[in-house]
Amino acid sequence: MVKATKQTRKPAKPARSARPAPAKARNSAKKAAPKPVLHAVRPVKPVKPAKPVAKAVAKPVAKAVKAPPMPKPIPIAPVRVLQAPGKFRREYRRWRDLLISLRHRLLQEGSHLEEEGLKALEQEVSVDHMADFGSDSSEQETTLQLIESNSLSMRDVDDALKRIDAGSYGLCEDCEQLIPTARLSVLPHARFCISCQSKREGMLA
Repeated sequence: MVKATKQTRKPAKPARSARPAPAKARNSAKKAAPKPVLHAVRPVKPVKPAKPVAKAVAKPVAKAVKAPPMPKPIPIAPVRVLQAPGKFRREYRRWRDLLISLRHRLLQEGSHLEEEGLKALEQEVSVDHMADFGSDSSEQETTLQLIESNSLSMRDVDDALKRIDAGSYGLCEDCEQLIPTARLSVLPHARFCISCQSKREGMLA
């Protein structure tokens, strides 16, 4: 009896499964199909009508006013101070004492003349004595002249004392020369020498 030989079949190899796609290919595949992005749509604001632009009014341009040129300064001449000679100024003390004593004498004479003038005004003259009235009137006029002369002499004495303080006492105010001592001894408050005084009196005549 013939034994049937059983042919043993080799088991079939399992089919190779498909290899998974590499990671790069997967990532590129994901990037290839991006998801649609939905943007939020904002409502459109209504556009306001533009305001009319006012035309610019051109202002008149003020012209620049030129300043007037500055005046040139006037040169001031230096004041020349007159000074009596030093030898004469050393005697100022004697002249000052003489002027002060003269001033006291003029004050006494002035007060006496004023008293006489007041007495003449207080005297009552009757109409019956017109001659007396005329003589009294002339005496009153003479007294007023003496009072005026006394006042002028007082002014000259005060000016002479000021000139002593300034150092110009003894100089003639016209020719600026030294007044002779003989004239000052008689008239210590003299302002002019004899020559200039004569010229002034001739001009007034």
